[in-house]
Amino acid sequence: MICTNDQEIAERCAIMRLHGINRDAWKRYSEAGSWYYEVVAPGYKYNFTDLQASLGLPQLKKVDTMWEWRKKIALRYLEGFKDFDLLTLPFIKHDRESSWHLFPVRLNLEMLTKNRAQIIDELKKHNIGVGVHFMPVHQHLYYSETFKLDDKNYPVASATFPRLMSLPIYPGMTDNSVEKVITSVREILNQFRR
Repeated sequence: MICTNDQEIAERCAIMRLHGINRDAWKRYSEAGSWYYEVVAPGYKYNFTDLQASLGLPQLKKVDTMWEWRKKIALRYLEGFKDFDLLTLPFIKHDRESSWHLFPVRLNLEMLTKNRAQIIDELKKHNIGVGVHFMPVHQHLYYSETFKLDDKNYPVASATFPRLMSLPIYPGMTDNSVEKVITSVREILNQFRR
């Protein structure tokens, strides 16, 4: 779902969501419509079904509440890990707001005896599910094989990716769950401190 108050962006999205067609497809079939249309851009098939819209519209009413909940969790994580040298926390510039869709952290691997996969396995044993967002495009099999992409040509992404993991963050996450994540991450990483 895209929300904007910019008419130019809205018009571009409307074109791109339905194959790049320059007119609303439904209008073509109305009494006032015309069969004629042009594909003006290489668009996509991204229009909602009625069922998707019926689910999306009520979610839109909750978006501010869900964002506030995520922000509260993110602030708790930032506080809970602010002095923790085994992690590098996300940095948000003072003139920006994050959606806190994810809470990515970087493991300071040079200070740890275990790699990310081993740390994730240990967190799973404590019922902490973390994600990895996102694998660099050049490392995906299709792109690396098709275009012969090599890590050496993408040094920042290649060096950063093995350090990344995303902590759980979602509306409905309880204070106790947030505290459990903070405590478990700190304990596990301290256990593997060099």
